[in-house]
Parts: sequence; structure tokens; C-alpha cells
Amino acid sequence: MIQRPQTVYLALTAVLNLVFFFTPLFTHAQADPGDWLFPMLTVALAFSGVISVYAIFLFQPKKIPTQIKWTQYGMIFQAIGAGTAIAVLFTIGNLGSQHVGEISSAGILLIGFFLQFMAVNGMKKDNRKLKSVDRLRD
Repeated sequence: MIQRPQTVYLALTAVLNLVFFFTPLFTHAQADPGDWLFPMLTVALAFSGVISVYAIFLFQPKKIPTQIKWTQYGMIFQAIGAGTAIAVLFTIGNLGSQHVGEISSAGILLIGFFLQFMAVNGMKKDNRKLKSVDRLRD
């Protein structure tokens, strides 16, 4: 369960999603006059974080395809959250040096997406190794 690099990637994604809720960009999302960006952002990041934690505990040799599938679902929610955060970022106005906190907040979510992508690649590599070992056993 906790012995693979992808476990670290998924845990970091969950932590980064949690950290995002304390950033300036999340504060701007709360002030959304349309009242649709904030709930979408919150739900997408919460689902992505929960799915990432759930995928960590799916690590068993026979469940790697399931773990890959769930992590890819988490990537979809992470992409929705990152896209929504970027939409909020562009609604702020002219981006400049005074918005470094907001820009780095959106970067946190993009890093989370990249970490999930790296986790999926690691899981696929593990799956290939297991299939090659199983072929040798038969």
C-alpha cells in the first residue's frame, strides 16, 4: 500500500488540493457573483482528493487496473478543478505581479494533475512488471 512512488504522488495530490482551500484564489472563487464557479471548484477538488486517497488503499497486485481507473477518474475531477480555478484567475482582471499568490494557487492544482499523471504511469509500469513475472511463472 504505502511502498510505491505513486502512493507519494497521490498523497501529495490530496494534500495540495487541501492546501488550495487556504489560498487567495479560493477566496476570490468564494466571491463569485454567478455562484456557480465556487461550488464546482469545491466539489471537483474534494472528489479528486478523496479519490486519490481511495486509490492509495487499492494497491494490491490484482487491483492495479482498478487503481488506474480510479486515479484517472480523479484526474478528470482535478482537471475540472484546475480549469475552474484558471477561469476564476482570469475573472480577477489584469494579471500582474500583484497576483502572484493567485497564479501560484492555480499552479498548485496543475501540479496535482501532473502528480496524478505520474502515479498512473507508475501503476501501468507496475502492471507490466507483474504481467511479465506471471508469464515467467506459467
